[in-house]
Amino acid sequence: MIPVFEDESNENQTFKRNRIRKEILPILKQENINFHKFYWNFHEWETEQTLDFSFLDSSRPEKTQDFFHIPAQTSNSLNKPELKRVLDFYLSLLRFPPLYRSAFENFVNQFAKDRAQFETKDYLIYREKTGVIYLIRKDSSLFKPLEIHTKADSMEIFWNQKKRKITSVTEEISVRTQNPGEKIEMPFGKKELSEVFRENRIPYFLRDYIPILYKKNLPIQILLSMFDPSLSDYPKSIHNPK
Repeated sequence: MIPVFEDESNENQTFKRNRIRKEILPILKQENINFHKFYWNFHEWETEQTLDFSFLDSSRPEKTQDFFHIPAQTSNSLNKPELKRVLDFYLSLLRFPPLYRSAFENFVNQFAKDRAQFETKDYLIYREKTGVIYLIRKDSSLFKPLEIHTKADSMEIFWNQKKRKITSVTEEISVRTQNPGEKIEMPFGKKELSEVFRENRIPYFLRDYIPILYKKNLPIQILLSMFDPSLSDYPKSIHNPK
């Protein structure tokens, strides 16, 4: 008989293996989930994975953030296992479980195309050819119509959990989203709104939600900063059409 010795580290909660064994596996067993299949289906890679099961904690407070984007410089520097971990991490922040491996492989196999996309009934993962990746909940505030509150000489625009106040408003000024084929007047000529969206890398499925200022029913400024604060409104200064 070979004597068995208990390793003291088995009770140390600083080790990931012990936290999974003591905290996660009992929950999966209670929910009648095959935890062996659950683990390996999501994380069958050659290198060790950092698992994030925080989405299983129903007591976790709701987050107001309902979409994320991964810059091209970051996503293009990741290998497949690293990208899987990053996507799973952001999905957990959006309160979704990790990607199935087959779904992830299908998403990665699209990278040679102009865009890659994976979609469920609850969320969307979209990658531009440059490498920028968006993760967006389907119930995101991005997909909600803009709200406009008009006062005597001012206007407040609410969209994407942001507010913009426009002062010195006249009856000629209005706010809405684009119509197909519209052009914005610039000091040097006119430019199609669709071209402005492409240049600023606005995902195609969000372009019909971006607020635009109009004067006499002609677009004068696209409020890009209400989508991404790092972007400037276009044009920066308003050019009034004649």
